[in-house]
Amino acid sequence: MAVATTTLAYAALGWAAVGTGISAATQIAAGKSQAKQYQYEGAYNAEVYRQQAELAEQQKKVEEFQANRSIARARGTLTARAGGSGLLLSGSPLAIMIDNESLMQYDKAIGQYNLEVKKRYAQSGARFSEYMGEQKAKASIFSGYSNAFQSILSFSTNLAMMSLPIKGMKA
Repeated sequence: MAVATTTLAYAALGWAAVGTGISAATQIAAGKSQAKQYQYEGAYNAEVYRQQAELAEQQKKVEEFQANRSIARARGTLTARAGGSGLLLSGSPLAIMIDNESLMQYDKAIGQYNLEVKKRYAQSGARFSEYMGEQKAKASIFSGYSNAFQSILSFSTNLAMMSLPIKGMKA
């Protein structure tokens, strides 16, 4: 009877070891799978930010074109009014035209600057998303291995506790 009990104990121990091994392997695989998900997420978010940066660049071109048209229209209107009233384009009309054009160029520069900031922010967001995806992936892999190690350590601890003789009992 003692042999059968010992055999059953070893069999149970063997199955516990197999279960622990499977658990450890599953935890490592889960960590790697999560890592791939984080990398994909980082790449996707980075692509969204890149698209926003490209949109800002396109907006800059459109805004510059519109600003140049407005400046030319204002210049033409002032020239026509001055000419229509019989004034030469010198003195006050010229000063007004130069002042208006200077202000419009200033407004155009502000708009271009704001769109450049928007573009660079999006580019920075793209780089950050990629970086965070990589960092989360590394952490996920580490977590998988850490959990696997914890399972093996727990099994070893339980095994050691089972094999310790209890005071007052014969081994």
